[in-house]
Amino acid sequence: MTEIKLVDKGEVPSIPLQLREAKRWLLWRLEKDENNSDRTLKVPYYTSGKRRRGTLDTPEDLARLATYAEAKQAIKLGEYTGLGFALGKDGDGFWQGIDLDKVTANGNNEIAESLPSYVELSPSGKGVHALGYGSYFKNKNLSKEHGWEYYSRAKFFTVTERIIRAGDIVDLVPFIKKHFDPELNVNEVSSAMGAGTLILSPEQLLDIERALKFIDPDCPRDTWIEVCFSLARVETGYQLFSEWSKRSAGIKHSVANEKELEDQWNDIHTNTRGEIGLGTLYYLASKNSEYERTTISENILNDLDKDKRKVEFLERFKPVQLSYDYLPEPDWVIDGFIGEGITFIAGAEGKGKSSILLPLALQVAGLTNDTFLKIKHRRRVIYITEDHSQADRICYGMRTHHSSKGKEEWDYWINVVPAFRMTDKEIQFAAEFAKQYIVTVNGRQIPPLVVFDTASATFVLENENDNSEAARLMSVINNEFWYRDFIPAWISGHTSKALSRTSAIEDLSARGASAWGGNATGTAFIFEDENVEGRILATKKKRFSETIQEVRAVLDYHKTRSKNRYGDVIDESPYYSVRLLESNLEERKEISEDKREQSDVKQITDALYRLTSNGAPITRRQLSEQVHMSEKYLTAALESVVSDGVVIRYRIDDPERRKALNLNVRQTEFLRLKDGWFPTL
Repeated sequence: MTEIKLVDKGEVPSIPLQLREAKRWLLWRLEKDENNSDRTLKVPYYTSGKRRRGTLDTPEDLARLATYAEAKQAIKLGEYTGLGFALGKDGDGFWQGIDLDKVTANGNNEIAESLPSYVELSPSGKGVHALGYGSYFKNKNLSKEHGWEYYSRAKFFTVTERIIRAGDIVDLVPFIKKHFDPELNVNEVSSAMGAGTLILSPEQLLDIERALKFIDPDCPRDTWIEVCFSLARVETGYQLFSEWSKRSAGIKHSVANEKELEDQWNDIHTNTRGEIGLGTLYYLASKNSEYERTTISENILNDLDKDKRKVEFLERFKPVQLSYDYLPEPDWVIDGFIGEGITFIAGAEGKGKSSILLPLALQVAGLTNDTFLKIKHRRRVIYITEDHSQADRICYGMRTHHSSKGKEEWDYWINVVPAFRMTDKEIQFAAEFAKQYIVTVNGRQIPPLVVFDTASATFVLENENDNSEAARLMSVINNEFWYRDFIPAWISGHTSKALSRTSAIEDLSARGASAWGGNATGTAFIFEDENVEGRILATKKKRFSETIQEVRAVLDYHKTRSKNRYGDVIDESPYYSVRLLESNLEERKEISEDKREQSDVKQITDALYRLTSNGAPITRRQLSEQVHMSEKYLTAALESVVSDGVVIRYRIDDPERRKALNLNVRQTEFLRLKDGWFPTL
């Protein structure tokens, strides 16, 4: 569209009847900007001659709007530049508008040609706008970026009657979705309908004015906007907001003139549904140490606490979307070993929980060299520990011996936080903090892994043996981390007894209440096996299809030159790195059986040396009395040493010979070492 063409007024009515019958009309005048002589502003006026200002779309504002005929009569006085039409709630729907600025310059010719409903030329002659009626939606202004903006309330459009198309009045939402915003939400309730106006006494209004004196208008912009929201339902809210904002020493918040402040107020006011109220205002005032609470503010702050609890409840109390077309498969933190959710990991004190948990977390962060463990989704790690200096030493060892990543990657992917005992509310804050560590990989948002090392150092819990208290705490952790944002967490604790035998893994449990493990998605235990080197982490409670049951961590000790915080140099400072190796219960059982068998063989050979030192033949019964093993193990070990030729069985069948050797006349079978004593027949 190289030229914007107008319709022939003789062919169609000047303005559609639906628009002319709406009591939404006003006037506007082009006025110079007091602070910028090169700039002019379109300032709206009621037909009464009073400037339209303050909170728009209120009953008071709507009552002052005029009919088309009234506006046409008023403009004949010659004091105004043109007609205006107020957007917003009217009956069951909303008057809407789309404004295209500098159409050709912004490359919006095709969009302008396809605009529906009533379309006319703008006062400049370079833009077009359309008026429609239908659903409510949030205003959006991207004029500077794309040359378009659209509104459904708290705005007025100039009306030039320079008609491009005078079609039937239609809902502009389909057009906006097609050309501007496919995700446009039309289901939200308008702020004016949801918020309403507060009925306040003169004493309450004075108390609000007093509170505002203790809030610095040169505050951060987020706080400034909160003040605006908090006053949105107050009848004189705009006046209060304007006077407070103008106390800003540096004109910090777009308050250079009344017009800009009004625009700012209306834009913000449009988006409130009353969820931020006077409680927030009084809360901000109470942060000033000089502010003293009144009875009015105290009551409102108490109500604010109740409202916040309700909002927090409704944030959590939401149905989840069920899967109908596919089987929902749980994801992994470490593929085939530790699943998502909350995993409780316990070990005996002094068994090196950190020396296996932190290297595993570093593997999840993709900072250490590849091992047999597979990580599908690389995650940032927040490692909360009571001994951050130990974590620093472990990271040093892993960086030095098991990593090829540079400092920037380590700084980004692993974050060690010193532990302190957190309340339920602080756990919620920690979960909010963790959300900033979400990373986007191939269009997917991957939440971080949070490690609490240990539970006793990171949570406020008066009695870890109290099942209801532990269950409550685990519920908070589950809700704040997993159910709300799918953030996986590992929590380390202590076992109830320091067992190390591999056969006792099923007997291991967390010290304290059973709810620690019972309310977790999965559980695992760290222990030592006397038959293998290192420490074992084995899963116990499983809700996933685990293919890896155990991981073994072997510590390699090193020495290096170091410096303490006082600057003293230590020539041979010890530290260690950790190797993560495959581990298997069956293999450990085989190793254990081999070692036990070796021990049994040694017992038998030692006993035979002792028993044959006096030259007497030895019976199986005599051997059994000298060794400390069951009949089952004695038989197995004896068969082993006989088959290996270490021990020889022999017989003395002649009763007289047995008698001469002072042997039991009924005993015929005897034992000897291969090189030991052997009686002649």
